[in-house]
Amino acid sequence: MLYNIEWLEIKQTSTGKTKADATLVGQDGNKFNNVSIWADFPDFSNLKPGSSVDGTISYKAYKGKNYANLSPAQNSNGTYTPKPKNDIAKAMEKKNENIQASQDRKEESIKNSLTFRAATDHVIQWRQERTARGLATSTEEWQTEWINVRKWFEARFLEPFNS
Repeated sequence: MLYNIEWLEIKQTSTGKTKADATLVGQDGNKFNNVSIWADFPDFSNLKPGSSVDGTISYKAYKGKNYANLSPAQNSNGTYTPKPKNDIAKAMEKKNENIQASQDRKEESIKNSLTFRAATDHVIQWRQERTARGLATSTEEWQTEWINVRKWFEARFLEPFNS
């Protein structure tokens, strides 16, 4: 049966085994509290609230108490159905694409901030020199100078590293 994971907490048992205690909601709407899912369950590391899990809830008596455990779903010949490896490969590929896109955005952001700062520093110096010589600069002149200098820095941003 397919269950929706409503709540999940990873725990260590007193014997050192890893398990998850979960609240599961079946397709029929029945809610099962304190269901144990053990670390050998398929795709255990990716279990989280909001995801679905396929299996069978069974109850076992231990030290006078009944405990609910989720066992993996079995196919027609009684073996467990593993998660297709293709899904994992697709997820890893998507993850790598997202990391690369993030790195590209980071590089572009660094490039923008450094060229903006360099252009601003240049224009401040340029205006101070013009003022010291008694030359007036209009707002349009220093804005045009800033744009031209920023374009110059941007075009040569990686130049020191490409030689």
